[in-house]
Amino acid sequence: MKSLFITAILLAFSHNTLAATDLVKDAIITGISNTNGNVNTFTIWLEGGTGLCANKSISFPVTAAGSKESHERAYSAALTAFATGDKIMAHNYYNTDCHNAAYIKVSK
Repeated sequence: MKSLFITAILLAFSHNTLAATDLVKDAIITGISNTNGNVNTFTIWLEGGTGLCANKSISFPVTAAGSKESHERAYSAALTAFATGDKIMAHNYYNTDCHNAAYIKVSK
């Protein structure tokens, strides 16, 4: 009975873990906009990389971020990557949608 309970708990929490994914790795930002469809989101256009959103656009809505401040830092990181030509990795914490990202990592 105890193992059944533990299994049920693990399955309940594994859904969100399995749904979240790195949308792209090692991509270069070729364009960036401060909004998309006049909503509170910013969008980046990518070249190269690997993953579901390679060579596509990725949007970062405020609703996907943990806070407004976190969203602003993501926009700042995206602008930095665009200006420097550094590679990025983008992550969606909730699903595999290219237009619901929340996390961006810039690397050389």
